[in-house]
Amino acid sequence: MKTSNRIQISAPFDRLFTLAADIARWPEILPHYRWVKIIERSGSEVKAEMAARHKGIPLWWRTIQRPLREEKRIEFSHIGGITKGMSVEWTFTPLRSDDWLVQIYHEFNPGWPWPGAWFADRIIGETFVMPVANMTLRRIKEIVEQE
Repeated sequence: MKTSNRIQISAPFDRLFTLAADIARWPEILPHYRWVKIIERSGSEVKAEMAARHKGIPLWWRTIQRPLREEKRIEFSHIGGITKGMSVEWTFTPLRSDDWLVQIYHEFNPGWPWPGAWFADRIIGETFVMPVANMTLRRIKEIVEQE
């Protein structure tokens, strides 16, 4: 499963990156997030348990987040839940002054027996990952462009 979501956001990079990387705040700013529990902070890495909801269905996973401000990226490695092994990368590409193309890439190859690849693509990717990532990007855009 490989997915890519993108949106153009007009805001100063520091404000945009700070909000996107502050996963502890996501439940208060993203209505589809149920909770984020910070388990451990080690250097620049954050280990967290995250939970969201899509169309009434609860979602849950554990992740290690690596905010890389200088590289204009945020990496996530899922370490628990059905998406254990998923890699997620947020990228911030400058377009013009204070205009950014923000993209979220997800890659997940669980190696499950048939119909595992179909399930990862159609159910996890298309039904959950793509819509949840779109809601996240739209809400972050709304917040930082209003400030």
